[in-house]
Amino acid sequence: MLKRNLILGSAASLAFAFAAAGLSNAQPYSTPAEHSQTEALNAQQASVPGILPSQDATAAAALPGTTVVALNENQNDSATLAYNNALAAQTSAQSQYNSQASSYGTQASGYAMQEQAYQQKLDAYNREKQAYEQNLADLNNTTVVAAVPVGDEWVTIYPAGYRRLVIFNTIANPDLSLHGATVLDRMGYAVGNFRHFTRRNGEGAAVITLNNNETVVVGDQHLRYDPLRNIVIADLTYNQLEERPA
Repeated sequence: MLKRNLILGSAASLAFAFAAAGLSNAQPYSTPAEHSQTEALNAQQASVPGILPSQDATAAAALPGTTVVALNENQNDSATLAYNNALAAQTSAQSQYNSQASSYGTQASGYAMQEQAYQQKLDAYNREKQAYEQNLADLNNTTVVAAVPVGDEWVTIYPAGYRRLVIFNTIANPDLSLHGATVLDRMGYAVGNFRHFTRRNGEGAAVITLNNNETVVVGDQHLRYDPLRNIVIADLTYNQLEERPA
């Protein structure tokens, strides 16, 4: 009884295995329309001789008279690499251009500052030149009156020796060196004698005794001294000397 059960179990197992194998190899069911469309596509593909699209180049090449058109992923990789290289070159060129533009801007700014400084100096020079030319024009349009030399009056009064006349206030000790010297008026006449040198109101003055024995005080600005002849010259007439205070 046990042996029979084992045989039956084995037979059932084999039957199940064959049934499973039959199910795995069964073709999927298609409708008549799908079957007809598949046949049309196969006929169209068969009408192009020698071309068999395939993802498996080895299997397709085994078919006689067949050329394999396989998809090459490296083609896409090459195009991407070329694009990336071109993009990198463009980026580098743009960066170089930006650097050169920045450098040019810096140089242009420096040049503008130098030009401005030069223009300021040029403007200052032109102003000074214009002022100088204006002053020169004013001088040319101005009538210059020659200054009268200090000794001109004494040239007329004492023409024989006016060059050696000495200003009174430069004499070191007039009381000693001029005592008793003859006094001439502006006309050249002897009108008296020098007696004494004094100061009044901070100004020097000479005490002179006239020929009429009248004593007068004359400011030193009206007197000169000729050391060669030891005489005192006045720029006043005798009458003007008499009018001086005593």
